[in-house]
Amino acid sequence: MRERAGGALALASVGTLVVVLALAGCNSSSATVKVPVPTAAPGALQITLDRKKYTPSQPFGVTVKNTSQTDYYALDGQSSCTFLQLQHFDAAKKVWVIVEGCERVSQANALAIPAGLSEPFTLAPGTKASNPNAWDAGVYRIAIRYSAQADAGGAAQAAYSAGFVVQ
Repeated sequence: MRERAGGALALASVGTLVVVLALAGCNSSSATVKVPVPTAAPGALQITLDRKKYTPSQPFGVTVKNTSQTDYYALDGQSSCTFLQLQHFDAAKKVWVIVEGCERVSQANALAIPAGLSEPFTLAPGTKASNPNAWDAGVYRIAIRYSAQADAGGAAQAAYSAGFVVQ
């Protein structure tokens, strides 16, 4: 009888150990979810950043270059009321989510992106309700929807920066 009790106790200890290890593995893997950082999209408009990693309080330094011989147009009213659209990757849903940043009420304006343009922009933190001076941690990219039509209408194209990380 004693052997059975000892064997049951050893089996229960092994079972408990397996459950604890499994829970520890789940806990550590969810905290370190890896999201692949995308590369920049090729095209007439090139979007580059001054860093690959940022702290939550650092502004994003963005440069937009029109490498073509064509003038393009994009609507403002996007992130920070520019034609740049900041996007954050939602790892749970596996989709890019638009990060708002312009509270203007008026209609958006078409802005020219002339051939040969190389223009710097700065996007300052301001997306977290709990701390308006910080970015949420995660993977981001910058997008621009643009067109060759002066009203930024018609068949739009999209340019994307390489992904970057906020930690």
